[in-house]
Amino acid sequence: MGRVQTRGSRGLWAAAAAVAALGAASSGCATCKTPPPFFVTLEAEQGANLGAATRVMVIQLRNLDAIKAADFNELRKDPAAALAETMAGAPTEMWVNAGQVETKWIKRDPDARFVAAVAVFQQPSQRWWSSYKLKAVPPLQCREVPVESFAGRRPYASEEQMRFYVGPRAITTDEAGPPPGQPPPAESARDVPARKGRKA
Repeated sequence: MGRVQTRGSRGLWAAAAAVAALGAASSGCATCKTPPPFFVTLEAEQGANLGAATRVMVIQLRNLDAIKAADFNELRKDPAAALAETMAGAPTEMWVNAGQVETKWIKRDPDARFVAAVAVFQQPSQRWWSSYKLKAVPPLQCREVPVESFAGRRPYASEEQMRFYVGPRAITTDEAGPPPGQPPPAESARDVPARKGRKA
């Protein structure tokens, strides 16, 4: 005999589904499988990284648990091993010269909830990384768009964008960065080139 579903039971099911969807959205669960790219700005002070160019790894994360406990040298050499399953996608490398600004559109991983900028300083302080919490993707923006199609233009106000500031020995953003109690690196990064030439 077929299963009979009354109007009342259908209404209860619909209400339960709506509550579940609302809870998933509020808890940060993935709701967009094709999020649009986000825009990163790196702004370096004149004395950033002792005057040398700074390599910055832009890393998308599911959560901040692993990076909070990560060792600077281990992370800069092998982000995948240091961050394990908390990393979403592959890191994106950017370079910025002291006193200059660099920007880049980056393809967003659907599982990413945070973006961390890891600066490879010659003499890093405790603040060698900083993080930004990604916003939920509006339904109208949840569509697959090649990151190449964003090249050469500034982001609109409605698009995800973040700015990181590179100082002599620290990187910060307008949002909260790593906890102040995080121990400094055991040793300095010595493989950073003295100066990066400007690209044409």
